[in-house]
Amino acid sequence: MDPARRISQLERFRDWPTLVDELEKALPAEGDPVTKARMHLLLGGVFLQEKRGLKHLQDAYKQDSQLLDALEEARSIYWVLGKLNMVQKLLELELKGASSPQVRAKLLREQGDVALDLTGDTDRASSAYAGALEASGDPGARESLLDAQTNGDTWQGRVSDLLQQASSAQGDAQGELLLRAARLARRFAPAEAEGLLARAYAASPLNRQIAALYEGMLLEAQRHEELASQQQQILAGLGGEEKASVAFRFAARWAMRHQNPEQAARFVEQSMMAYPTEGAFLYLKELHGTKDSNWEHVARMAEPPSSSWPRLGRSCGVRSGT
Repeated sequence: MDPARRISQLERFRDWPTLVDELEKALPAEGDPVTKARMHLLLGGVFLQEKRGLKHLQDAYKQDSQLLDALEEARSIYWVLGKLNMVQKLLELELKGASSPQVRAKLLREQGDVALDLTGDTDRASSAYAGALEASGDPGARESLLDAQTNGDTWQGRVSDLLQQASSAQGDAQGELLLRAARLARRFAPAEAEGLLARAYAASPLNRQIAALYEGMLLEAQRHEELASQQQQILAGLGGEEKASVAFRFAARWAMRHQNPEQAARFVEQSMMAYPTEGAFLYLKELHGTKDSNWEHVARMAEPPSSSWPRLGRSCGVRSGT
C-alpha cells in the first residue's frame, strides 16, 4: 500500500502506535519539504501528551515556515508546561505570518495577556490590546485595554465592576471575568490575587491562562496536595464526558508540567471511569504496562464496570481551552 494511504488509514482508525512507527519510518525517505513538515506536525499531535512532541513541531516549522499550525500546536504545549516565555516567543513568530485581521487580533490579545502574566508589563500589554482593537474592533480587546490602563486611583472600582459582572455569569465567562480581576489584584493588591484566581479556576478549570497562573502559584509554594484536593472538588461536581475531559487535562498537567506521573495516573483513571477515550487508555497503557509491566491493571481498566459504559471514543487532548 502507498505510504500516504497507509498513514491516512491508520490516522482514520486511530491506531496511534502503528501510525507513529509508520511516520518515523517514512520521514527519512521523504524528499518534499512541505510533506515532511506535515508529517512532523502529525507526529507532534500524536505525542501531544509528551514533551517529545515539541521536537517534531519544531522540525515541522523548520521544514515549512508557512506551517503556522505547528507553532500553534507548540504554543498549546507550552501553555500546559507553564512556560510563558516560550508562549511569548511563538506568538511573535505567528504574528509575522498572520494575515487575517481576526487571527491577528486573537494573537495580539493573547500577547497582551502574556505580557501581564509574565512580567506585568502594562505598556507592552496596552500596545498589544490596542493593536487587536485596531485589527478587528473586538470589544474584548477594548475591555482588556481598559484593564491594562487602570491605575492606582481607579483599580478598585474596576475590580468591583468585574466582580459584579462575574456574579451573574457562569462557566468560562465567569472564569474570564475573575481572571481579569485577579490580574488587577496582582498589580495593586497581591494578597487578594490568589483568592480570585482560585474562584476563576473553579469556574473554568480548562482555561489555560487561569491554570498557568493558579497552578504555578500553588506549586511554587510547594502546595501540591492542596492543588490535587481542589481538583478533586471540581471533578466531584462534574459527570460524563465533561468530567473525563477535565480529569484528563488535569492529568496532562501533572505529567508534563509538574512531573508527577503517579498523580497523573490517578486522574487518568478517573477520566476512564467517567468516559473512556483512546488518549486516557494509551496513557495508562504506557505508564502501567510499558513502564511498570503491570498489564493486569491495564486490562482491568479496559473492562467496563457495566454494560452502559461507552466504548473507547475520541481522545481528550490537551490542546483545547481558552
